Amino acid sequence: MKQHHNNSPANKPLPKPKRKSSPHREIVHISSFEKGSEPSQSALAWNIRDLFDLLEEYLRSPSFASLLSARQTIALGQVCRSFRRIFNLRFLRLVVRMGNLEPELRCLFWIRQAPYINTERQCRASLSLDSVFDSAYSKLLLRGMYSPQFDHVRTEIKQYHSVSHQKCCSDIRRTYEDPQFMCRETLEKMENVLTALAVLYSDVGYCQGMGFVVGALISILGEEELAFWMFSGLAEKHHLRLLFMKGLPAIHLHIHILEDLLEMYLPRMDAHLRKLGVGWDMFTTKFALTLGAAYFPLESLGEVYDVFFMDGWVGLYRIEVAYLESHQAAICSMDMAALSEYLKSIRQITKQQGGVKGVLRRAVEIHIQQDAIEKSIDGFFRIQAGRYLKPVWSSCS
Repeated sequence: MKQHHNNSPANKPLPKPKRKSSPHREIVHISSFEKGSEPSQSALAWNIRDLFDLLEEYLRSPSFASLLSARQTIALGQVCRSFRRIFNLRFLRLVVRMGNLEPELRCLFWIRQAPYINTERQCRASLSLDSVFDSAYSKLLLRGMYSPQFDHVRTEIKQYHSVSHQKCCSDIRRTYEDPQFMCRETLEKMENVLTALAVLYSDVGYCQGMGFVVGALISILGEEELAFWMFSGLAEKHHLRLLFMKGLPAIHLHIHILEDLLEMYLPRMDAHLRKLGVGWDMFTTKFALTLGAAYFPLESLGEVYDVFFMDGWVGLYRIEVAYLESHQAAICSMDMAALSEYLKSIRQITKQQGGVKGVLRRAVEIHIQQDAIEKSIDGFFRIQAGRYLKPVWSSCS
């Protein structure tokens, strides 16, 4: 009996699905093998490793770091072991240098970078404070306000930082250009912090430039006692005492280093300023004395201070070079009169050109060698030694 095969579509075997080729196979096939040959497993694994190496290289780059915040970097580092190897402390520092530290993490970050615990402990011991409820800051402030020893300091601070004093208002407003900064409460906090600092650092006393740094710290942190201890942490770690001592001994050194670096990185601008008969000090003096406060708006100054807390003066040098580089084309086309007018609005122009973010991202790309700084320091001390020894040598000859 003849068997009839059922050829209905329902009984037909399903065709085998075509296997999709992996993109890694195509890459290996095109780049490494002849047409029609099959790549080996070792070659395929090697190609995948190359791709992951390229991906890892991008993830470590400054361009990717500029897209992340500090909190996101910390979260990615906790995902797995491979991510922890990429998003480590070194990468977090790069993110901070890009200006991506959240404001709510700033206070904790500053404390970790410039701890003031030793200063506070020494201060409590000198004041004989046994109870943990006694505030060393309050004791210093009271001593500065009522001790006859500091009468001259109080007078000098009040003359410059009094709420009713017009010199204070004009100078600080010209630096910060922020009407909120000029409120009575902020100025009173500045008076208190500067008085307590004059007691803590009796060899320094009071210097006009201290007000700019203290004012910035108060505006960023909001608390006067915290601003006081942050300043003391900076003073110990980055030698701010030498910056504000009588005669400003450190300011001349930092200006000399900055001028050497600017001549090295901005030769075109250096030649133009020499042609105008102007020195770099018209940029560097105020920058070093205010830690950059004279060049950046108050709302973005915290990002600049993040770098200073972490990298110290070298970080500030990079920012100064990047800042002036962003204005190099405009400055090199000006005469002296136009340059003077330009400097009055340079902060607003920087804001229009991308603000502090653009400057910080360029600063990351500037690599300042330690040898260059040491060479500049040696040159500075040779010049200073020559100035002091030349009169002595002349008198003996």
